This record gives sequence, C-alpha cells and structure tokens, in this order.
Amino acid sequence: MMGVIKVATPKTALTEEEALDTDADITPKLYSLQNTIKFKDALNLRRSEIENLIHRHLGISQSDFVLSERAEWICGSFNICLPIHISSTHHLKLPQRALIRFPLPFGVGETFDPGNADEKLRCEAATYIWLQSNCPTIPIPRLLGMGFPGMQSFTAIENESLWNRIVWYVRRSLTWMHGSTLPPYFAHQRNCLFDHGYLLMEYVEEGRMLSSSWAKHRGDENRQGNLYRSLAKIMLSLASVPLPRIGSWTMDDRGVISLTNRPLLDLTLLWSRHRIPTDIPRNMTYSSTQPFVHDLLTLQDTRMRYQLNSILSITDGLYQLSALTALRSLISRFWDHHTRNGPFVLTLADLHQSNILVDDEWNITRLIDFEFAPVRPVQMNHVPYWLSDKGVDQLAGPDLDEYKALYDEFLTVLEREEIEGQHSSMYSQKLREDWDTGRLWFSMALGSINAFPAIFEQHLQPKFYTEFEMDPEGKALANLWDTNVFDFIDKKLEDQKRYKEEVHKIFAEIGFVCEGEETEGAANAEGQEKTETGACKSEEEKEVTVNVEYQEKTVTGTCKSGEEVAVITEEQGRTATEVGEIKSEITVSVVDQGETAMKACESAEDVAANGEDRGETGPSACESDSEIAVSVARDQGES
Repeated sequence: MMGVIKVATPKTALTEEEALDTDADITPKLYSLQNTIKFKDALNLRRSEIENLIHRHLGISQSDFVLSERAEWICGSFNICLPIHISSTHHLKLPQRALIRFPLPFGVGETFDPGNADEKLRCEAATYIWLQSNCPTIPIPRLLGMGFPGMQSFTAIENESLWNRIVWYVRRSLTWMHGSTLPPYFAHQRNCLFDHGYLLMEYVEEGRMLSSSWAKHRGDENRQGNLYRSLAKIMLSLASVPLPRIGSWTMDDRGVISLTNRPLLDLTLLWSRHRIPTDIPRNMTYSSTQPFVHDLLTLQDTRMRYQLNSILSITDGLYQLSALTALRSLISRFWDHHTRNGPFVLTLADLHQSNILVDDEWNITRLIDFEFAPVRPVQMNHVPYWLSDKGVDQLAGPDLDEYKALYDEFLTVLEREEIEGQHSSMYSQKLREDWDTGRLWFSMALGSINAFPAIFEQHLQPKFYTEFEMDPEGKALANLWDTNVFDFIDKKLEDQKRYKEEVHKIFAEIGFVCEGEETEGAANAEGQEKTETGACKSEEEKEVTVNVEYQEKTVTGTCKSGEEVAVITEEQGRTATEVGEIKSEITVSVVDQGETAMKACESAEDVAANGEDRGETGPSACESDSEIAVSVARDQGES
C-alpha cells in the first residue's frame, strides 16, 4: 500500500492536503519542529552556562538546585521553558521551583526583524514590574531575574548580597534625583550566554489552569460567579490607573521602566514570523486612538500584500477587501472625539483560560503570561468572548444570544464590584455602550488575525445595510481599498499557485512516509490530549511503537512484523524502529515536547486554522506559552 507523505510539527503530523486546507500561511509551522529541536540542542550544550546564570540570580550554590533534563522542557509558540528544582532549605525567600524562559528566535521572527526577542523580554519584564508596583492586588508570579541579549542582567534585590543591596540603594537615590524610579532589581553584567535573553520566575504552585476544568464546570453558576468576580476585580484594578498614551512598558539597561515602546501585540511577532513587515517603529507610541486603530488595520493591508495565500479566490478577495475598506471608513464612527484621547489603561490582550489559575471553586489565584499586555483604550479591554466557549467569528444566532446573556451577567457583577470597591461606574457604562454601539465588535476585529471579515459581516454590516450583496455593494467597497483592485486580486491568485508549489517543495524536502491511513481525530476537551485513530491494511497488521529521537514523542502505528523504517527524513535528524503485536486498530498519540501524558493542546494562536487563528474559529480553552509557568511537570505525574 502506498504511504502518505507527512511533515511532523510540534503538535501533530500533517499531510500536504491538510497543510493547504487553511488560508493561514503554514510554512513557518512546517519548519517549527526542526527549529525547536535545533534550539533545544543548542541550549542543552550550554547547560553549564544556564546553571551559572541560575546560581548568580538565586544566590545559592549549584548543589542547591537542579536544572531539569531535556525531557521536562516545555515549548510554546513563542518561548521555551526550563523548570528548576530548588533544594535549598535555608533561603526562605526562594520558591521550591522556578523557571527560566527563553524566547524562541524563530517563534518571534528574530531573523526577519532582529531585536524582536530583546523587545519582547524588555516589555514583559517591565509589565511585571509595573503590575507589582501599581496593581499589587492582581496575583502574578514573582519575577526573580532577567537578562537581555548582550550582557545586561538584573537580579531581584532580596537575593543579592549585602554589598550589592547597598550599591542598589545608592543607585536608586541618584536615579530618583534625576526624576526616575529604580525598581527592586540589581543591574549587573553577566559573563555567559550573551546571545540569548531570558526571564527567571517562580514556578506557580497555587491553583490549576482554568482550561483544565473549563469543559466540566463552565455551567456551574457558583463557580461562574466566582470567576466573574475575580475577573471584574482585576479589570477594575487595571482601569483605576489611567495612563497617558498607547504603547507598551519597556525597561532600559539601568532597570528604569517607561511607556515608550510600541504597543506589542501577538500580531506584531506573528507578522515577523511570517516575514510580513509591520512598519511600526519600536519607539512608536500614540497619544490618540484613531492613528492606532488605523495602524492596526494597516497590518491587515500588509498581510494581504505579503502573505502568498492571503486571498483564495476573486470572491474571497472582494469579501476581505470590502470589509477592510468598511472598517477603515468607520473609524471615526466608533472612535469619536469622546474616545479618541482615552482613557488608556494596561490591557491583558492575551487573557484566556490557560493564562488563568483558579482554585477548586474558580476563584482566581494567579494570572500568568504578560508578554502581550499593551496600554490601549479602555474600550479594548472587553468582556472575554471565550466565556461563551465559542470562537469570536462563531458568535451568531443562538450562540450570540448566549454570549449576550453572559455579557449582561458579567456587567451585573462588575457593577456590584464598582459599588463595593467605591470605584466609578465609568467602566461598566463603557462596556454597555460598547455593546449597544457595536464598538465591541470593531475592537474584536482589530485584534483578530483573519476573522475580521466575518466579524464585520455578522455584527457591523447589518447596522448600515438592510441588504448587502457582493455585487454590487461588496465590489463598490473593495474598489475603494486601492486602485486596480482586480489586478491586485489576480496577482494574489498567482501568488496562491506559488504558495502551493512552496508547500509541495517543503513536503518533498522534509516529509516522511507514513504507512497507514489515519482516519479520525479526537480532542479531549478537559485534558487537551489529542489522539488519532486509524487502521493500517497490510498482510500482517501489527501494533508498533515508534520512538522518535529528539522529538520526545511516541507514535503508535501498525505495519508488517520486523520492518525497520525511517519515518522522519535525514534532514529532520530522526529515525525510528517499528516493532509490535497484532492489532487491527491503532491509536496515534502525539505527546508534545516531553509532556508524557497530558496537555498537547494548541497555543493561543494555534487553536484554529492549523495554528494561526488564535481561537477565532473555535474556543480558546487551550494551552499556550503561559502553561510554561504552571503545572506541566505536575500534570505529568497525574495522568
């Protein structure tokens, strides 16, 4: 029987047909496993340097901690995390476990846009520091230290020597005299690992990810009420600190934080990963909402031009371009003189069920993952759509009615918290206004990767058209996107052919032959385990286990007895030996990046469209880089 050519990715193995069955550019994902393995290899060769960094930041002997083995390392879409087990008992200020997290260069588009990893680290570190100082009631992990590409590093002052603490106090006084505030981190230069940056933080032990119990308990009114109250308190805490401009907090080499970085969103780094320019300078901030909204829409314009498979047909081109034109024309309608100048607040743009830790009753115990937490207009900090357990472009008909009911319930809780906490009622009023005017949907469209046409069609278009047909209304709008729109669409259809050729070339280059027909895929909603079941038809059907070296995955398949086959090409550097006993059906269990029993779930932007829709075509109850900061190691022993 002829085998099927597949390419292994960090989450599963794809056929060429599956890879092409999306309007997302799949090419970075096809190479991501190779790139991950290479990066893990590089880090593993430098274990002694990493251990030296940990020793310096924690102030303990290397015999007092153990850097985890490679099998325990966890990869997300943007980061790789290395757990640390701390055995020292005479340092009461240290957690029992910690994590050192490195940005994945290919994940943040470092080759295409050098400096992205440095920017991401500085923004996330600064956000942690800002939250610690300005919103102390929001529960977040402790940041123990950090280092930026180059030599500059910082250690939490409580873990420094007495002499360095004295030096820090002197520096803080001098910095204060110049009008700045020095956070409680001692700046120093490291003597190793210059080419990578990192964050060192506590390993969160308290609570479990909301995603682990979401499917089971989302209908529980008591738990839902506790979750809403916790979320409302967090949102009110953030809203109580208005800020002067739109942007992201960043940290300089002295350790001083400032709101001087461009608003760093996941879209920013995703575009770089896909070699799409953003044309927003890193030092760009906004004092007004309208230019910011305009630049977000321009990101979609740029994706249309640079992504080879951004347009699949003439109708698809008109559909997307007409929506973009309409959204741009409505900027002043939804962001008028009452909202253009703020208020601006820090927003948790990447908040979802796997970034939230809860106790058994769904009281929030910790929030994690602040790499994408820009300061934006308060109206962009809306009620999470994932409360409905639907994707943002699935909220229509009965699903929209359910979301509206949840929205109203949340606002009732928010209003109660405003009264009890003696807050202004401004926030709840703005959220009600967002629903009534439709600005909520405009904001959601701005934050989507490719769901903006559906959002416009479902929620905004009916406000302005009693009837809307692609011909003539769609054509009329699309023609205003740019001159010679149909010539542009024709060019994109040619680009689509080039894209298919490129994907075919990748499969020919790094694909492997998979003997057997995988017929069914099932995802466990609670455990986020992914399985595929299929039958292999050969003269003798066998159950085999293929141990894929470096990939730390286990695949169960069927084939002829005694055969030894290479399932991953030499370019991927992995081979496997197949052995087994007779069975007629098999289960393929892809266990991702050393997670031996649980949670091989897509990251925030990998939920739909083969990894690029960030939950826009399905619920975002998924794991992401945020899981790195919680219970992966814990869960390995539980399942």
